[in-house]
Amino acid sequence: LSLLQSSLAVMLLPLTLFENSIIATGEIAGTCSLYLAPSSIKDPNAGWGVFAGKDYDIGDNLGEPGIVVPVIDPIILTYDEGTDNERDAIDILGAYTFGAKAMGGDTEALRVDMLTAGLGTLTNFHPSLFNILPGGVLEDPLLDRAKDHGAGAFTAYHNYSYKAKQKINAGDELFTTTSGDWFSIRNIPTKETYQKVDKLSQALTKMKNQNDKFTENQFLHMLYTLKNNVFPKLKKKDILMKLLPKDPDEALAISEVGSAKLNLENRNLSWLRANGACLDNIREGVSTIPQAGRGAFARRFIPKGTLVSPAPLLHIQHEEYFGVEHPKEEEKRKDGNAFQLLLNYCFGHDESTWLFCPTTSVMLINHNHEKANAEIRWGADSPSSSLTYRTEPKDDLADQTTIQLSFDFIATEDIQAGEEIFIDYGIEWENAWKEHVSLWRGGTEKKTEEYKPASVMNSTHVKISTNPEEYPHHSLICKRDPFSSDEIPNLPIIEEYSGLGDSEEARNLQKLYGDNQYRWWWPCKVNDMGTDLEKYNVTIYQKAPKSASDQVLLTILNFPRNQIRFVDRKYSSDMHLAKAFRHKIMIPDEIYPLHWRDSYKPPKEIVKEWNEPIIHPRSNITDEEYEKELSDAKCGLYIAPSSIEGAGNGVYTAVDLPKIKMPIVCIIFVLMSHFCFAVLL
Repeated sequence: LSLLQSSLAVMLLPLTLFENSIIATGEIAGTCSLYLAPSSIKDPNAGWGVFAGKDYDIGDNLGEPGIVVPVIDPIILTYDEGTDNERDAIDILGAYTFGAKAMGGDTEALRVDMLTAGLGTLTNFHPSLFNILPGGVLEDPLLDRAKDHGAGAFTAYHNYSYKAKQKINAGDELFTTTSGDWFSIRNIPTKETYQKVDKLSQALTKMKNQNDKFTENQFLHMLYTLKNNVFPKLKKKDILMKLLPKDPDEALAISEVGSAKLNLENRNLSWLRANGACLDNIREGVSTIPQAGRGAFARRFIPKGTLVSPAPLLHIQHEEYFGVEHPKEEEKRKDGNAFQLLLNYCFGHDESTWLFCPTTSVMLINHNHEKANAEIRWGADSPSSSLTYRTEPKDDLADQTTIQLSFDFIATEDIQAGEEIFIDYGIEWENAWKEHVSLWRGGTEKKTEEYKPASVMNSTHVKISTNPEEYPHHSLICKRDPFSSDEIPNLPIIEEYSGLGDSEEARNLQKLYGDNQYRWWWPCKVNDMGTDLEKYNVTIYQKAPKSASDQVLLTILNFPRNQIRFVDRKYSSDMHLAKAFRHKIMIPDEIYPLHWRDSYKPPKEIVKEWNEPIIHPRSNITDEEYEKELSDAKCGLYIAPSSIEGAGNGVYTAVDLPKIKMPIVCIIFVLMSHFCFAVLL
């Protein structure tokens, strides 16, 4: 029995697990501007990091702009309302998405998070060394919902980029930051922690330099005194204690470069080329496939067999977590799509409920069965992974709330610069798309009537009506300085429009935040005309109200028309159309682990079933009657594809067996005289 279990276990392991991961970076030496590689943060849980492949100046765009996919009103809204598995889904989506209020798109729904393809998802947070800032995002649905069956099947948000906040050298890791207590609750050093260690190291170094007789032994004693008297309440494992210098040389190094930077591993271009993967082989463009929206185009020549792009994956345990449902106390959507748009960008298998969502520009790659020039393979596990999860039960992966797995997108033929990149989404996806096209009837949905995208409204409506009811699908936003106050004043404020200014500060804001449209725009309403036809008197509302009702910030007189634009109202854009196409991308059967499939039975369970005797339906049958029944069988044994995936052929019986009293060897001997082959049973 033990030998049989071992044999089954080996037989059921997918052979693809033992293939070597593709290590070619897909880079032509010296051309890659961004790399994905193990983070330089000296923490085993840091995982992947993104690194500069060249020098950047302040305000430079980093890499290629990408798409952004809204995640609206998630079906599981709070920890208290969800199961453990549902909370895990919240954790991993929450860890890698950003609130729309940081980039735009917040008018799509009551609650909107954004999954960005590339830098926004993959860069690590750092409280002191953050060196990039989010840029802007543009919105253009490309299609007409009244005429195009592809409307709502892809995100309208694109051209999202990041800018260098300061000078960045080739080899530097890129960092963003976050607010609140994100660092402290994870026991990660805060900016204040690093500052304390820096000041202390500077003071110790200064003291040593001013006193030639200050020995290393005295220095160590001073550190002992600090740890046990000055910081007596700190636990030995407190993060500040770990950062304190251990000797005079380390104190000097901290004084020169800072404790934050000293706690990073050294990286350079040679190391990145040997250990990283190029992230900027793909650029965004309008797809050559009709109705497909935007597509992925090669920025440079990509040889056959090399890496197009890595794709770290978010793992979601069940498709139902991508359902859409509003908070109970809020407005109910009556006729929207039942699934998140993000479903269209995620991969799955027809024998599993799991989804795997890529986080790089591969999200742009469209389906083309005939012209596919790339394919997916499993890539390297995250540097923070403690297990090789493709050889473990899927429940072990379910417990992880950070990225653990990745795909490699590999060129299956030479791809020329400027050529569109395609993969095969699978026959199930293709059939679903064909069915959607055959059933689509343009212009039948209520939301289709008289709707125009906000981008069209902004290009065609020169004059703005003071009656909001004339714009059932749209609301207005007005442009102000990006860091204007969003606090409700004690007294009403009415002021004359004064412009955005031309000071050095204003120019720097334009340089760093010029592409970030959301930072510049506030919800507003046109009250009446100003002193001429190009100006309006407007009311500005709070950008992030703490209550459901609109909160007035101020009234601005003679606000210029070119500083006012339309945005879609909640649940009005194409992504909310009830009949917009939704379907996961299919993972090829030959690479999907057998033990992750819903039908999978572990070897012990199979052996247990084999060990349990099958009772003949007629329990009072005699041995002679049973032997005659076996002998009369036209075909007693069949050989056909095994019911165990990947096991080759198996042997099947045409009659019940065994009868408990009759030796199994005798039954097999009788049936062997009627042994035959079958393709299908």
